[in-house]
Amino acid sequence: MPEEQILFPPPNSDWQEVKRQLLQTGCSLLNTYEYDNESFSVWDLPCGQGELDFVVDLTVDLGYFVVRGMPDKIRDELSDSIGLMSNAQIEQLFQDTDPLRRRQAIRMASLLGEDSFVDAVMRLCHDLDPQVAHEAKIFCSETLGQSVNDTDDAVQLFESTPDPRDRRQILRWLLQDFSQCNAGIEAVVISALADVDWEVRVTAIIAAARYKLKTQAKKIAECSLEPGPGQKIRKRDKEIIHGIRQVALLLLSGQEIEQPSSDNLKHARWWRLYRAVAGANNGVLDTIQVAVDYFAKPHPAGIGMPVDVPGLKYTNQQIYLANTNIELQWVPALPHIR
Repeated sequence: MPEEQILFPPPNSDWQEVKRQLLQTGCSLLNTYEYDNESFSVWDLPCGQGELDFVVDLTVDLGYFVVRGMPDKIRDELSDSIGLMSNAQIEQLFQDTDPLRRRQAIRMASLLGEDSFVDAVMRLCHDLDPQVAHEAKIFCSETLGQSVNDTDDAVQLFESTPDPRDRRQILRWLLQDFSQCNAGIEAVVISALADVDWEVRVTAIIAAARYKLKTQAKKIAECSLEPGPGQKIRKRDKEIIHGIRQVALLLLSGQEIEQPSSDNLKHARWWRLYRAVAGANNGVLDTIQVAVDYFAKPHPAGIGMPVDVPGLKYTNQQIYLANTNIELQWVPALPHIR
């Protein structure tokens, strides 16, 4: 079976014109299929020298070839007539001013599976366009989650993510997308338990509990839950955060909590926290579940940060009051539960 190769025409191509160019190079159209998010056509290469699939991903308007057994001569003809993308040209798309082009670059990186694009995708995890940032974070979490054997690469990718908000989001995506742990995920969770960011550590505790990483119980028990310098949390939230740790240790020890009677309010609150940390919520949304979900579920992309607002200054994706060191937090226009 010939090895598959993925090739990209320029993303601004006319896809009907691409098909005409395929016919001119001697390719024969065999079948065409239409799906909700994808257009798919199968072609024979000239003289039966191989097959080519031409796919258009309608979600980002990206066309690409999946080739099996293409001779260099035909590839050169296609490159001359259509202009196949080089890795250097794909790299440039990550910096394009058009958000659609940046989304196409992320999709290209996902299809190619090349490590050389990982850094470029990570830089888009806090893109001002919410859809770009959302898709970049999914790419990073999937890259980590699929590192089953290559634990060093998984940890390096996680630890080299400079913004703690991205590290938090990567862990949340892992929890959402991977119900079963593997060596790569375990290595990332262990690294996250010692992260400099306290929110990353809390999410890592939930992950360790759900993935049943019993060997990490001692590290969880000793893990600092104090917020960073200048950060304050309410007493009620602090109680829930420390309760998350206690519940995680209970889960890892194999202990179960019996469902309380309706008149034992303190036990009922503990029961709800136990269920929330274990990921066994019965559909009840209360303040405890919301607090645990804050750490355990991916945050929606929302609407991007405002730019060029008078009286504000922007430094490394942070917002400050002008002429001060007072940091502000952008809260996007999304539904919020108080």
